[in-house]
Amino acid sequence: MKRTPVKSSNIKEVGYDHDEKILQLRFKSGGVHNYSPVGMELYLRFLRSPSKGKFFCSNIKNNKLIKSEKE
Repeated sequence: MKRTPVKSSNIKEVGYDHDEKILQLRFKSGGVHNYSPVGMELYLRFLRSPSKGKFFCSNIKNNKLIKSEKE
């Protein structure tokens, strides 16, 4: 999955698989987490949010983790 750099104090890159509805986040700490299902609208709201970390904590973090790994 192709990832794009984002401006965030904790999140380094973000990727999205439209077909599988998977949001992939690479954290500055080195961890890579996949979240699903994340619809396109939620993904776009995440990208537009002024604080990626706050949006992530409020809307994604607690109920969608499907895979976590260290890069």
